[in-house]
Amino acid sequence: MQAPRLVATDVDGTLLDPEERVSARTGAVVERLVAAGVGFVLVTGRPPRWIPPVTAQLGVATLAVCANGSVLYDVAADRVLWAGTIGPDTLAGIAAAATAVLPRCRFAVERVDLGAPFVAEAGYRHAWVDGDGVAAERSVLLGEPAVKLLIRDPALSSAEMVTALAPVIGSAADLTFSHPAGSWRSPRRG
Repeated sequence: MQAPRLVATDVDGTLLDPEERVSARTGAVVERLVAAGVGFVLVTGRPPRWIPPVTAQLGVATLAVCANGSVLYDVAADRVLWAGTIGPDTLAGIAAAATAVLPRCRFAVERVDLGAPFVAEAGYRHAWVDGDGVAAERSVLLGEPAVKLLIRDPALSSAEMVTALAPVIGSAADLTFSHPAGSWRSPRRG
């Protein structure tokens, strides 16, 4: 059997346990892979700013494909190597369509600017605790390119929001969510 040249792994629920820890066994396997010259890459819906605590547990600085494939992040250099962003016109169009079917929804964006990577409008409630956000008016929030537009309606689950949004968003964006329990009541980080 030929040894792999690359191992790419999901983070939440795969590499990390429910308490967001890397088990000793998993850490040892990753260490052996890297020592054997096998490439190791994290693949996650998480933004780049949530990756250093994961790699700190591994003792391996690596590349990470973040934000559902929108960002290639070099953990060792703490630098975004590539980002596929959503432009302001598309963000505004998606927000208008979402507001039409979910009038109580609120928005946040993930950006690759590490100075203010998470920006949310008043009333936005995250599915997880995130004290690093910057508050902004909707026009400011949607006025710059972003790698993710997050939409929350506190009365609906993530699956219910996707069902409501899919017909109005169409092919303008890929609708994703981290887990079925993705309501604002969930304490889990996504």
